[in-house]
Amino acid sequence: MKKKILVGSIIAVVLLILVSIAPSINANVSKTDSDILLDLNPYKPKNIGNDNVIVWINGTMGENGWYVSEVIITFVANGTIGDIFVSFNGVNYDLYNVPIVVDEDGVHEFYYFYMDSEGNMSEVFGPYEIKIDCTPPIIELYANRFDFNTWIFTADVDDRTTGVSKVEFFVNDDFLGNVTQAPYLWEHNGAISGDTAYAIVYDNAGNNAISEIVEFYNNYLLNSDKNCRCKDDSIELNHNFTYICLFLAPFWAVFFLFRIKLRLDWPYDILMAIGRILNCPWV
Repeated sequence: MKKKILVGSIIAVVLLILVSIAPSINANVSKTDSDILLDLNPYKPKNIGNDNVIVWINGTMGENGWYVSEVIITFVANGTIGDIFVSFNGVNYDLYNVPIVVDEDGVHEFYYFYMDSEGNMSEVFGPYEIKIDCTPPIIELYANRFDFNTWIFTADVDDRTTGVSKVEFFVNDDFLGNVTQAPYLWEHNGAISGDTAYAIVYDNAGNNAISEIVEFYNNYLLNSDKNCRCKDDSIELNHNFTYICLFLAPFWAVFFLFRIKLRLDWPYDILMAIGRILNCPWV
């Protein structure tokens, strides 16, 4: 019985000692630079460094690993590290003094090394890749009437950095669908006077752009000055060669199919040029 009491007393004393010294142990453990930066930076930038140098990559991440903003590179060294040198070509190194701002679209690679307190050079770290696409794609929307109430929307799009991901088509703010590869065409049936259409293009980094609005009046396209066939400010359409235009209309439909199915553009382009001169309604 006495042995049990003695063992229990020893255990209690040990636990009391551990509890009493725990605060002092915690007090002697200081936060690392990584801990401090994580606490102070609510955006949680990406750290690609090592035990001696912390490298923060800070920017707005889009899609597929692409940043859609400028990127700031910050180096933080511990107390035993001297100068840090950075290179963006792996050949010419510059002394790091202030955070580095990279704001040019494209794929960038950088390297770095550091000197310790005794003047010894570390190994070269890198390359580290940064992909930036801050520029939205461009889009221009065209509409061609296929028959009385059927329209073919054609989106002329481009994105030089990451490429086009998809194009979404809308009529009266209603989503029609999307196309993920060229040609970016959409057929719409049932257009009536007062309908409006537009398209949104997305690139592979997550940027987007919206086309100008296409508006229909009596089944004719009135989206801008270059497409409007109105006389002055009136909505009265002026067609001077009605019978010739009617004669050419079947050819337009055939040549349009050639353009879509066979990628044969020149017959369609010639007929469209004639139609513009004659002010035909199917142009």
